[in-house]
Amino acid sequence: MFRAEQDLLQNLAELPENDSQRLAVEGLLHIAQAHNALARQIEELSRSDVTPEAVVVDPLVALATEFSAEGVKTPERYTAYWTNRWNILAPRAELTVEIAPCNYSQEELQQLHEDGWALIYRPEGVTREHLGVIHPHLQSWTVEPGNTLKNEQERTGWLVVKDSADSPHLDTTEAQLIQAIQEQGVHGMTVDTYIVFGEELHDRTGVYPDINTWSRLPGSRLEGRVVDARRRTVGYLDVSTRWAPAHHRPYMGGRSEGVK
Repeated sequence: MFRAEQDLLQNLAELPENDSQRLAVEGLLHIAQAHNALARQIEELSRSDVTPEAVVVDPLVALATEFSAEGVKTPERYTAYWTNRWNILAPRAELTVEIAPCNYSQEELQQLHEDGWALIYRPEGVTREHLGVIHPHLQSWTVEPGNTLKNEQERTGWLVVKDSADSPHLDTTEAQLIQAIQEQGVHGMTVDTYIVFGEELHDRTGVYPDINTWSRLPGSRLEGRVVDARRRTVGYLDVSTRWAPAHHRPYMGGRSEGVK
């Protein structure tokens, strides 16, 4: 049970700007505000024809909705948001994770947003198998123990990804995609990052990535071949190597991830 929002606001006002406890209090405050907003929605629904049994409160959606609705997003706010998010997710796989402070400045974040990028956090030590436990609706062979999918490199921490439901770089061959990614100074996305990004995108927008498109993920390979992926409306993750390197279609693109 959270402390009253008013008490948290008072505690925050009493803390100096450089106090190390401010981040924790800000995180609790945002959760309390989201909790109170949901409580008000439930109260409003109780006066309507919708029964309480029909209302499903998802704390991840509440956090993401509040975060999305905010205006300027500071590095501190990003840290608090992803800390709160992983504090909900990690226990599902009996994990404890640490979130490093956001290492992007306010100006850098503003530029990322203007260029259509989003910032996500992939904790060190959270494997693809863990993600399968955390998100059982994935139902993918890529999250099963002992699967043969290999990542070219493991990138964790703060990662930048294109904030789009449809795949970027549509109608490109594998070689064209890799060249475009390299020219942007980023790397081919892994399936692991694709899962973290896709789940947050769905909680924030209600839509999984690549419902209408396919994405090559050059950061992950099966028997040496770049994999392609998409999501289904129910959350199922489809990963394969069905597309040959030279294939290109208007609905085929690819994704990348960047690290500072």
